[in-house]
Amino acid sequence: IYGFGGLGQRLLEGLLSLGVVPVAIVDQGPAAALPLPAGIPRLGVDEACRQFGTRAVFVVAIFNQSGDRAFARIRADLEARGVRQVLYVMPLLWRFADVFLPYYCFDLPSRRLPHRHAMRQVYRTLADAASRACMAFHVYQLTCPAPLFALEATAPDETYFPAEQIPLSDHEVFVDGGAFDGLTMRRFLDRCRGRFQAYVGIEPDPANVERLRQAVDDARGSSTGQFIVQACALGPESREAGFLAAGNLSSAIDDTAPGGLRVPVRTLESLVVPHVPTVIKLDIEGDELAVLQGSAAWLRRHRPRLAVCVYHRPDDVWTIPAFVSHELPGYRITLRRHREHLDDFVMYAVPSPPSA
Repeated sequence: IYGFGGLGQRLLEGLLSLGVVPVAIVDQGPAAALPLPAGIPRLGVDEACRQFGTRAVFVVAIFNQSGDRAFARIRADLEARGVRQVLYVMPLLWRFADVFLPYYCFDLPSRRLPHRHAMRQVYRTLADAASRACMAFHVYQLTCPAPLFALEATAPDETYFPAEQIPLSDHEVFVDGGAFDGLTMRRFLDRCRGRFQAYVGIEPDPANVERLRQAVDDARGSSTGQFIVQACALGPESREAGFLAAGNLSSAIDDTAPGGLRVPVRTLESLVVPHVPTVIKLDIEGDELAVLQGSAAWLRRHRPRLAVCVYHRPDDVWTIPAFVSHELPGYRITLRRHREHLDDFVMYAVPSPPSA
């Protein structure tokens, strides 16, 4: 297994459940410190190629592909080192779909086929050619066995705030759904030059909340607006839920999570916000559509601008834009990919100005 982030870990767990024991794990990134089952070594690239280049299949299990992490580059590098068989993970996930899928936006292509008419309808409602190219490429990526070429990403440093879609004024009330450790907050402050009305960071993971609070404390002196941190998750209804606290970007609501951690869940309208939100960002590990559906009437009333991730579930790329098109009439919907591969894929929905 080449790569031991979230996808590589999912692959290892599934293979072991099938009675297949990989001969080695190759990962030199942050996941290199994660423990492995006894008998499975962690090797560097050179050693893995030397030991197994002619007698093992190297399965590339990297979800967040960009730059040197792109499959085509990895395959070329491994083949240059003498590796005979390099496979992207997708065909393996398809072969054992009952074990591995769905996983984020990965699923069997045949399961998307019944939705092709709805997908075409969303494709036609998108506001520009760049959005239609993004959607078409996303579908291509999910239906081909290996990502052999990329569509150029749109300004990674403008994720959630591309100037064309989300121009910012000095009076924004920004709800940061899935605030993590303050990454988006820092980007927001940079884009609005520290001048805004209120920032509301929503984050349920206790470790992330502490880091977010520290980031807020560090930012107060150079900003004019009010900062609010709410230690909760977002959902279609207010309740308590089990939570998988990974302390990173993959933390998520999970009522089956071990450890007994419970977190409050709030709807958009029940948040403690001093003013009506003007911009809402949702990066909440697959609950984006449910949150929008649970607050549809509130959204129609206040008409905030939306920046919503559409890559956490297989149908997000069409169900989320379809919801906005149907439930929030008069919104201009665009899609932008802020990385070359599957993550950081965002729908922007902006209400059109009233007619004169």
